Amino acid sequence: MIVYDTEIKHGVPGKQEPIEGIKYCKGWDDFAGMGVAVVAAYDYTEDACRVFCDDNLQEFQHLVWSHAEQGEKIVGFNSLKFDNPLVRVHGVDIPDEDSYDLLVEIWKAAGLGPEFVKETHMGFSLDDCIKANFDEYGKTGDGAMAPVLWQQGKIGKVIDYCLSDVWLNKMLLDRVLNEGGIVCPKTGGWLMVENPSGFAGLDEPESEYEWKTARFGVIANYCHTPRMPFSDKWDTEMKSLDKWIEKNKPVKTDWNLGKGVENASA
Repeated sequence: MIVYDTEIKHGVPGKQEPIEGIKYCKGWDDFAGMGVAVVAAYDYTEDACRVFCDDNLQEFQHLVWSHAEQGEKIVGFNSLKFDNPLVRVHGVDIPDEDSYDLLVEIWKAAGLGPEFVKETHMGFSLDDCIKANFDEYGKTGDGAMAPVLWQQGKIGKVIDYCLSDVWLNKMLLDRVLNEGGIVCPKTGGWLMVENPSGFAGLDEPESEYEWKTARFGVIANYCHTPRMPFSDKWDTEMKSLDKWIEKNKPVKTDWNLGKGVENASA
């Protein structure tokens, strides 16, 4: 599995006045006009970071293929709507079915749809999520300034910023992989985020009953362990799922993570 992020060469016109001497693309849909300044990636297999620019961009395609062929996901943050189409225009294809967009999964965990809606989907930026989960961390810069710095010849700063974002993405992903979710940046509650390997590290449930039973086990685990603060919201959801399980099929639930499915009785 790899985690990746991109930075662009040309700015995107916005509400701010254009900076004199800086080149801009036509808008957020002009991926060709944006250009790819740098792609940074973390490779879980090699436990190493890599950087790709114009001279070695096709090596990133080979890296993608090598992981996709093993059934592993290519992870990004808002990658389905931005990074994937950006690199695709510039010769690197990352099929959606091989992708895992952490932002979309966080939205889904919060009960939101996969498409951005301003009224509901604000407040889930990478910086928001990092600060809610890791108090001492935050983004090291503003992505809007990356193309400005690139055109000013500050190549090292842009690469460093891109690598930093990759590492922050990895921090969030690791929490999903290891703990089953993250703290919601908007509510402070716990969001159970589906990870690239299946919900909460479990095998893909084959039925609605198995899915709800597994989810119940995960919630129960977090409500009864000291590492996460107790939440009335979690307690309410847990009780609701408990009633559903009792109504639909008897189950002896072990309080350990994921044992609900294993101990389900016929």
